[in-house]
Amino acid sequence: MSETPAKLESPPVKVSSGSIGIWFGLLIVLLFLAGGFMHWHHQGQLARLEGQLQSANANTSRLQDILANLKQSLVQTQSEQRAFATAQRHFEQALSQMTDFTQADWLLAESAYLGNLAVARLETSQDIPVALKQLSWAQTRLNKVSDPSLLPLKERLAKDISKLEALKALDWEQIWVSLGTLSDTLETLPFQVSLEAEPSHELPKAQKKNWETRLAASWDQIKSLIRVRRQSDAATLPLVTASEKQHYLFSMQFLIEEARWAVIHRNTAVYSGALQLLNHRLETQFDMSAASVKTFSSEVKRLSDIDLTLTIPDLSELVRLFDQTQSRRTGGV
Repeated sequence: MSETPAKLESPPVKVSSGSIGIWFGLLIVLLFLAGGFMHWHHQGQLARLEGQLQSANANTSRLQDILANLKQSLVQTQSEQRAFATAQRHFEQALSQMTDFTQADWLLAESAYLGNLAVARLETSQDIPVALKQLSWAQTRLNKVSDPSLLPLKERLAKDISKLEALKALDWEQIWVSLGTLSDTLETLPFQVSLEAEPSHELPKAQKKNWETRLAASWDQIKSLIRVRRQSDAATLPLVTASEKQHYLFSMQFLIEEARWAVIHRNTAVYSGALQLLNHRLETQFDMSAASVKTFSSEVKRLSDIDLTLTIPDLSELVRLFDQTQSRRTGGV
């Protein structure tokens, strides 16, 4: 009888409490990491959503600004359209009235335009020849209109033309050229030179031994100690050095340029003052006995006597009559 072998039983596995704690800790760490990742992921999504929301708000603000600008442009365009429509109506009314203008009305309008040009020319540049030409053209056109109501205007225009013709027109170009000539010839003028009388060293013709001869000899010796300088009474310096000459010439050139500036700006005070000072320096530093200096001084005095300020007659009454006549004939157009 055979014997059945006994079953081998494996010993029971014993799980220690330490390994359980390790596995539990790993599980907690994994859960913590998973929770942190989910939190980070959600925070990133929230940040992206907030950024998109801010961008949307900014776009909305820009769209609102654009809409406000469009509304403002629309209001301005409508206002301009209304103003254009009003101007167009006025233009059409004026055009309809202008089509009724006669040849006399056009001649009067041309005369008024030329009269206003002449007045502006006189006020801005005191150009009498050009103003006279313009007023003459206006008079020629006005005389072609045989309207008795224009008689006061014609008389006024004729009087103003006579007043301008009576004025002595200044030749500004000639004054400018004359000053330039003075500037060019200034360096050729001679300065003052001091003249010294040489002492007399002549001996008496006969040597006399009386007291009169000795007295005469003593007097001659005394005179030899005295030097007499003869120069112009207006001179302030007996001699002028080369550097001083350049200084005087430069200052006098500056005075001439100042006078030329005054001619451009019609400034009589500056013009006369500069030429008077120029002539004073000429008399005190240059040889007034020289013919060239005398000619130069005469020209300076002639130019300094010119009054650059012209008394232009008042033409405001002429302008008023032109405006009044035009307004009466055209009905205020």
